[in-house]
Amino acid sequence: MVVDGLDECLDPASQRDLLDALLSFATMSAIKIHVLVCSRQESHIVAMFSVIRSKGLLFKILLDDDYTSRRDIDLYLRDQFKRIRETHIFKASIPSPWPTSEKLNNLTSRASGQFIYAAIVVGYVESSLHRPQQRLDAILGLRPPFKDLPFSQLDALYFHLLNSTDNPSVAADIMACVALYNGMRPVDIDQLLGLESEESEVYLSRLAAIVKMDNTWDGNLQVTLLHKSFTDFLFDSDRSKELSKSIMETKAWHALRMLELFSGKSFVHWLFLPCIYV
Repeated sequence: MVVDGLDECLDPASQRDLLDALLSFATMSAIKIHVLVCSRQESHIVAMFSVIRSKGLLFKILLDDDYTSRRDIDLYLRDQFKRIRETHIFKASIPSPWPTSEKLNNLTSRASGQFIYAAIVVGYVESSLHRPQQRLDAILGLRPPFKDLPFSQLDALYFHLLNSTDNPSVAADIMACVALYNGMRPVDIDQLLGLESEESEVYLSRLAAIVKMDNTWDGNLQVTLLHKSFTDFLFDSDRSKELSKSIMETKAWHALRMLELFSGKSFVHWLFLPCIYV
């Protein structure tokens, strides 16, 4: 039995009821059956699965940026680009070899285990109204973008995740820290952004689909970004709209905040503020 998109099933109560029904069936039925449940790692869903794990009935497969998913995406991209080279209306203008190994590796890395990213890239590149090599270069930032933005589906997902938090703007500030300084501790994010203790951890628990939190050797939590494409989304105002961040201004503000924390004097902010816009 396959349950695809559990995280999109109405509300958390409905998701819990469905998992409870599946668990009851698995433990009480005389028929041996395997159930494949596919879902983003929403915090409440992870908590629900912990009950199933405690009964020894759960086998977990993470579709993140591991070797297997990376290899599969690489094979998929190579196969699809080969098809485009051979069948596209503008195939005569496609150089050989295309795309280069460097560009393929770049795309595979950006996908971070997400097949939706790879599928969007292929669909965008194979447009019969444009030369494939130009469309690919636009995705890689090697030429100005076309009017039709390729990642609308992915952007909608990221918007949904940020807007599922209590304050999407604060969530975007927290994710800017994660994107810029991968491996940062939530306790340090709290200090840097002036949040209450453990506040960033609460926000990050709602964003478990795109981040991973692990315990370090000293017992503290450390957060890493699962999907590199989120960085492109967050720092591109055409994609993230009102939630977008400027890399330069964000880093400048973080630097000023660090100086303020180390000095313990609020005048540092005012002293350096004009430098941000120089």
